[in-house]
Amino acid sequence: MKTITSNQKRIITLAILIMVMLVFHLYSHIWPAAPGQSNFMKHVLADLCYIPIIIAAIWFGLRGAVISTTIIVTISLIFILLFPAWSPAEVRSDYIEIIFFCLVGGVSGIALDRDRRLHLILEETERQAAAYNRNLIEVGLDPLVTIGPDGKITDVNKATETATGFSREELIGTDFSDYFTEPLKAREGYQQVFRDGLVRDYPLEIKCSDGRITPVLYNASLFRNENGAIIGIFAAARDITERRNAERALRLSEGRFRTLFEQMLNGFALHEMIFDNDGKPVDYRFLEINSGFEKLTGLKGRDIIGKTVREIIPNIEHFWIERYGLVAQTGEPIQFEGFNEHLGKYYEARAFRPESGKFAVIFDDVTERTKAQKEIEDLARFPKENPGPVLRISSDNMILYANPACGPVLKAWQSRQGGKLPNYVFEIVMEARASDQNQNFEVVCGDKTYWFLINRVSGDQSTSMYGIDVTRRKKAEEALRESQRRLESALKGGDLGLWDLFVPTGETIRSPRYFEILGYEPGEMDTVYPNTLHHIHPDDGPKAAQILADHIEGKTEFYEAEFRARTKLGEWKWVVVRGQAVDRNKQGKALRIVGTLADITKRKIAEEALRLSEERFKVALKTADIVAFNTDQELRYTWMYNPHQEFNVDEVIGKRDDELMPPESAEKMMRAKRKVIETGLGIREEIEIVYGFERIVYDLVAEPLRNEAGEIIGITAASFDITERKKLEQTVWRVNELL
Repeated sequence: MKTITSNQKRIITLAILIMVMLVFHLYSHIWPAAPGQSNFMKHVLADLCYIPIIIAAIWFGLRGAVISTTIIVTISLIFILLFPAWSPAEVRSDYIEIIFFCLVGGVSGIALDRDRRLHLILEETERQAAAYNRNLIEVGLDPLVTIGPDGKITDVNKATETATGFSREELIGTDFSDYFTEPLKAREGYQQVFRDGLVRDYPLEIKCSDGRITPVLYNASLFRNENGAIIGIFAAARDITERRNAERALRLSEGRFRTLFEQMLNGFALHEMIFDNDGKPVDYRFLEINSGFEKLTGLKGRDIIGKTVREIIPNIEHFWIERYGLVAQTGEPIQFEGFNEHLGKYYEARAFRPESGKFAVIFDDVTERTKAQKEIEDLARFPKENPGPVLRISSDNMILYANPACGPVLKAWQSRQGGKLPNYVFEIVMEARASDQNQNFEVVCGDKTYWFLINRVSGDQSTSMYGIDVTRRKKAEEALRESQRRLESALKGGDLGLWDLFVPTGETIRSPRYFEILGYEPGEMDTVYPNTLHHIHPDDGPKAAQILADHIEGKTEFYEAEFRARTKLGEWKWVVVRGQAVDRNKQGKALRIVGTLADITKRKIAEEALRLSEERFKVALKTADIVAFNTDQELRYTWMYNPHQEFNVDEVIGKRDDELMPPESAEKMMRAKRKVIETGLGIREEIEIVYGFERIVYDLVAEPLRNEAGEIIGITAASFDITERKKLEQTVWRVNELL
């Protein structure tokens, strides 16, 4: 069966109403009043014909009024001709009624048609605004939901459907707290909004229908109707899964990195060289050390930082000061081995100058290696008793001697005493003979690893090889490398790049994923800060550098900066860099900062799309008679969009209404705004103001503007020009008065 539309129903209703009214009108003509009787009832029945004319004008505007008037007038003329009146006066009365029908139909049609068209325009504007607002809600990537006073969901966006696994129809009307892992906590959250007006960063976990759990931070506030009455809560959930995963990955990577760093065999120290009046190095001061330094020397940072080496070790060998002083003066790095009698250890040191007057040292404890080498030299005089392999090789690659400990090595080489060395080993032996220097190399024999020292026998063409078992050390090094591989795997899974900045020297260590995010191969980027700043967009570089400087000085607990970084291909990619100082000196200045780098280009693209959407919204506002604005607590304009043609935005900002319009108009406007500030409640009022010789009626809607703490800092409002509508209303009122 075909469905009857709303307009068709109205037409049928009007047709029936016109027929009934005409029957009454016919009755008034066929049965006129007797002589001497009142014509009151006749006029009442005739006047009933105005009803369908007015209704037609209301429903269909001018067209409906003209058609209905034409029908009634035509049939009335027919009645007059078929049933002539009893007297000329009554004939005149009938024709006057017809004239009045035409006047009422025309006037009501014109008046109501303009009002109807305006109403339709307003309805269409409201519909478009509602659709636009809905689109703004739907374009949000975060779950958005409105909640009624009873805790039931009244509306949601697509992101909420995705997060919960339920459709919009299934969610609306259900209890908000049922979709969280802690319903009681969720209920307490929205009840707090009704008590306090808002909540900020309220932690909850959304429970999806498929079992997924999404951690979120909810921000919610009350929303009101046009009368200021509370009708519910608007809540937005920020998905913090990525942030929580990143923080977890950072904590995990920091823990693993710190474990690796603490297990390093290297010590590090930064010093300031002290010279006498003649410019000769006489002492140096400890500025920074790492935990490796403490382990390798037994000296604690709290005991030596800020002190000189002669204060700590008064009888320090002068060659340490002399060699380090040369580095501080010339800037030429050196590497050497030395014995510290006070500590009783041998150290292999590598020194370089990070800046004028200072030097840094990376060193290893080589005491065991040096003692082993001396032990080999001592045992070489008694090779048979040596627990390590000892061999003597002739110049033509014959094994002249091999002690009993050489068994595993000779087996791996598939040789014997009197046999030959593998070619690659013999090449190393001949290279050592040609260089006339001792050389060493490693040999893996099954599950054991040996370290060999090659020593040319003086006054002979043969060469001696002395080995020691370094299996345990190699296993420890392999465990260290495996731990590092696991760390890299964890970072890659989190799609994060790791960086480690040593602040005193600016040296930065980066993980492979860090380079990969920016399209580089490891080693292709600068490793010293601030040389790396040229990879940052010129507009972002100063701010990023300042944020890092503040963190180094201890002004911030964490370091976080978003900026555009240049890739290897020359493109700009948005990244977020987060980090935290893991070591500070006594003055609180950061010595070492560890952090992550993540690609946020997609998020920035989404933000730009939202900005463009807002620009389109502004264009839509510009075509409507709507003025949007914000003021501060003193009612001075801080922002305005689409102002009245008498003003431009620059003239309005910073001023109040009493500086822009006549006193009477300004007082009306300011009284309404002041009410919002004082009560904290929204308002909607019609206000008539004067601009020059023009009177304008505005429908003002205003709400309090609050900061993050919920404090009122001004108002936000929109005013709609309803002048034309008010004029139409007055016209209709005057016509009704005439009738």
